[in-house]
Amino acid sequence: MSDPLGVTKLLGLFGIAKPPFLKKQDEKDHFINPVIDRCEAFFNDSTQHLRKAVADAGDTRITFVPSGFTDANATFVPDTSMLWGLDLGDDLDPKDPVAATRRPLCDAAHPGPAQVLNREICYRASAGHPNVQGSVQFSKQILAALQ
Repeated sequence: MSDPLGVTKLLGLFGIAKPPFLKKQDEKDHFINPVIDRCEAFFNDSTQHLRKAVADAGDTRITFVPSGFTDANATFVPDTSMLWGLDLGDDLDPKDPVAATRRPLCDAAHPGPAQVLNREICYRASAGHPNVQGSVQFSKQILAALQ
C-alpha cells in the first residue's frame, strides 16, 4: 500500500488538500483510501479494456501482456515500488534520472507565471510511470509471452 504522506503531498501538487474538518483518525478512510481505490480502479479498468481491445482486433500478431505489477509495486511503497516516485520533502522532487534534463524543456513548454502549475506538473511527469525495476518487470512479462 502506498505511503499516505506521499498520496497527500501528491494531491497537494494539484491543489487538493485534506478538508480541515476531517479529523486525523478519519483522514485515511475518507481522504487517502478513496484516492488509492480510484488508482486501483484505473489500473484494473485499463487492463481490462486493453485486453479487450487486443482481443477485438482479432490479429494473432498482437498479444496483450499484463505488467505483472501488484499493490506492492505502487508509487509510494518503499523498497518494492516499480514506478517512479517523488521525494517526500517539501519540493516533491522527481526521483527519475532525467528530471534535470526535462526541467528546461518544461520551462520552455510552460513559460511565464500563469503556467506555474503546468510547469510544476511537467517537472514531475515521470511519477507513476515504470522505473528501472518496472521496466525490467515489463520485459520479463513480454519475454515470457513470446515463449
